[in-house]
Amino acid sequence: MSAPAVERAPIEPFAKTFVYFFALAPVFIATLLAVLLGRPTLIGGAAPLVVLSGLAVVVAAGDRIPLYRQRISALVWLGLLLLPPAIIMTATVALPWTAAVDLEVSKPAHAMGQFFTDTFRRRTGKPLAIVIGDVRTAGLIALASPDRPSLYVEGSSALAPWLSDEAVRQKGAILVWTVADTGGAPPASLKARFPDMVAEVPRSFDRSVQGRLPLLRIGWAMIRPR
Repeated sequence: MSAPAVERAPIEPFAKTFVYFFALAPVFIATLLAVLLGRPTLIGGAAPLVVLSGLAVVVAAGDRIPLYRQRISALVWLGLLLLPPAIIMTATVALPWTAAVDLEVSKPAHAMGQFFTDTFRRRTGKPLAIVIGDVRTAGLIALASPDRPSLYVEGSSALAPWLSDEAVRQKGAILVWTVADTGGAPPASLKARFPDMVAEVPRSFDRSVQGRLPLLRIGWAMIRPR
């Protein structure tokens, strides 16, 4: 019994060239740039560079593609669809309990954003406009804050050219950093850039899956608007 096949109309030469070019050229260019710049990874990451790779394989397979072992193929595709999200869900719940791994997805973004937003509003009577700190902590707070503040990465104009120290003085800001003790001393880089900042008592947050991890402690300070 012959295997069923998927047939299509012949593809025009220009269409084949288009698919092959955009499947192979970005990978080649990104690899060349990475070598010239001395970077260990591809420019832009690997994911955007393989968007057309599957289509290129289908085009190269010809105009008639026979389907063998349909049942196994269906099970494999079903596994590819269901297995990755199942692994992610299991790891999110199990790793904090078994290996005490701190997962970004378990951080209480909503509680953090709401606390610092409400604190700034209460003390200044104005919406939170700027959050200063590292990308992971300050970025998460800025993303979750209902006031949608700007992110001033590490208080450096080189990393955040859309903001400046003058904007911080005019609008005020919340400075945040992760701490591992009860002291809550700010990073030297932030203290040097904002020497008049006064560190507050660190704030502790429960993760969505706490497990065997300690509480998430966030050191913080506030710069009042001018």
